[in-house]
Amino acid sequence: RFGALAQFGQAALMHLQGVRPGRKVLVVGSGNVGLIVAFQICQVGCDLVAVLDAAPRVGGYGVHASKITRTGVPFLTSHTIIEAKGDDHVESAVIAEVDDHFTPIPGTEKEIEVDTVLLAVGLTPMNQLASNAGCRVEYQEQNGRLSPVTIVDEYGETTMSGIYCCGDSAKETAEGASSAMLQGKIAAE
Repeated sequence: RFGALAQFGQAALMHLQGVRPGRKVLVVGSGNVGLIVAFQICQVGCDLVAVLDAAPRVGGYGVHASKITRTGVPFLTSHTIIEAKGDDHVESAVIAEVDDHFTPIPGTEKEIEVDTVLLAVGLTPMNQLASNAGCRVEYQEQNGRLSPVTIVDEYGETTMSGIYCCGDSAKETAEGASSAMLQGKIAAE
């Protein structure tokens, strides 16, 4: 049971409105989004307890990871969250090490005191603008789930003449900002 989990909508409130999502925070996911939000958590005065990731190494850019490393916050790679405990709010999280198949290793469980768990995993492309404009959007399997993908040609033009789409919303897999900028340059030419 995950109880009351803070998600990135609350992280946006923190960034734009100065609202702290909690006092003691665990961030799950070490991709660029997780690392950036984790650092913002530190900047607004929250106690960032750890950045957790099931992968064996940090997934985001080193520049973002370095900022967090300098704060002394630990990175717990090859770990996952098993449970968030609490009745009407999160009071603690149970984490465990994972094996090469991302399966929790029995006996490695550890309970840590937190009041907020931020999830930065399983991001889904936003295709509402393309869909609302009448562009063809298909759902394709990606990492064991269906994700929306805007159908484009080799130049990024959608099924609606004159409308172009670039970045993760036009691909089956998330390739990041650098790839999206290159796709945008190709579409603009």
